[in-house]
Amino acid sequence: MKLVQLLGSMNKADFALYLGYTIASYDKRVLIVDSTKDQVYRYGYTRLEENEYLYELQHVEILTGAENWRDVVKSLQEDGDDASKYDCIIVDVDSMPILLEQWPNFDEVLYVSDNDRLNVQKDIPLLHRWLDENSAKELRRIHFESAYKVPEGLISLLMNNRIEFSPFSETLEYDDLGGRLRLIMQHDEIIPYKKLSKQYKQVLTDLVTEWLDINDLPKAKPSFFGFGKKDKHHEHEVLEG
Repeated sequence: MKLVQLLGSMNKADFALYLGYTIASYDKRVLIVDSTKDQVYRYGYTRLEENEYLYELQHVEILTGAENWRDVVKSLQEDGDDASKYDCIIVDVDSMPILLEQWPNFDEVLYVSDNDRLNVQKDIPLLHRWLDENSAKELRRIHFESAYKVPEGLISLLMNNRIEFSPFSETLEYDDLGGRLRLIMQHDEIIPYKKLSKQYKQVLTDLVTEWLDINDLPKAKPSFFGFGKKDKHHEHEVLEG
């Protein structure tokens, strides 16, 4: 099982769902843990009722409301499942209190960032604390460009050059289609992977094949049938947009 942490203040749900979709396309089981402060996945991407916490969107399983690893284990056990049965678990963290909760050692940590000033300002203390809590001083970054360019080394400058970004970091070119695809995902419950840029797809594929040690294996054809509450008796049909 691969444990991945997504760190940062921007809305990382789109990226996480595309990443999960890519993992699932290799016939691997993936779980996204929504540990965001505002429960972004629950309210933006699922149709969960008040007392429900597990959802499935095109073979990407989502667990909401987990603030630490105990919550993850407990919620899965209550559903008759187990964390060890997943090939990859992705935990989305965007706040200091959740960062400081009890988590296992992550195999991979990605700092996901953009040029939004509000997010940049929130990320500075979050990254400082991550550095304080971890021996590694180098962090892999996935950065989403915007139409407005900011200085390339802005984050490092604001952190007094305390942080180093891995040479395996990636900057994704600005795509004005991104906002529309987010709304498609939120309202139509479709992961519009095919509409992503070639560069975006390549970054996702490179990450997944590296993490899961997949070499020259053909992707399983993704099925666009079945999403909803994680219940064997609850099924819907969707078509990709």
